[in-house]
Amino acid sequence: MRRRLLSAAMCLALLACLAAAAVRADGTGFTDVEERSYYSEAVRWAVAQGVTTGTSPTTFSPHDICTRGQVVTFLWRVKGQPEPLSSQNVFADVPAGSYCEKPVMWAVEQGITVGTSEEPKEFSPNRECTYAEIITFLWRANGRPTPEFISEMTRNWPEGTYYKDAVTWGDNEALFEDEGGEFIPGALCTRARTVAWLYLDWLRAFGRAPAGVA
Repeated sequence: MRRRLLSAAMCLALLACLAAAAVRADGTGFTDVEERSYYSEAVRWAVAQGVTTGTSPTTFSPHDICTRGQVVTFLWRVKGQPEPLSSQNVFADVPAGSYCEKPVMWAVEQGITVGTSEEPKEFSPNRECTYAEIITFLWRANGRPTPEFISEMTRNWPEGTYYKDAVTWGDNEALFEDEGGEFIPGALCTRARTVAWLYLDWLRAFGRAPAGVA
């Protein structure tokens, strides 16, 4: 009986070791991030830099959609978590002490966003974010640079579209190469795509290339 119990215990220990090895096999520590995915390097960077964590100890949930609150929080962390200049939170739907309160206040001060309504003033932190919103936040966080080149992607888009310059800039900076040069403004943006854009922009700012690129 003791031998059977000992044997069973050893088997369980071995299975636990194999499971732990599987968790770490992709190099990120997440079972749902494949090593060959376009975003695996970005996920490693985001976790190492404290931009985000997983959704559990073993999962990143790369296909979950990002909310507006999450996106400005990621941006704020990339920028070093600066303290807002003001202590006044003007948004009725951003609770005091919430995870995104300081990031939202900072983002408004930096001209990255103005919110989604005036009376009452709301930010809609739980609303899912689109491609257009996220790339516009990123463009504004970089100081609204004037695109250097015309983009074939946006050439025929109507003037006055709020995200046209942002997408043109993003195309200039090769942020969309993983998508084959495609950009769908109204598409909802995943955690994987969001950290990939943040990572590529961070590399660009420091004059670096992704791993494996000469």
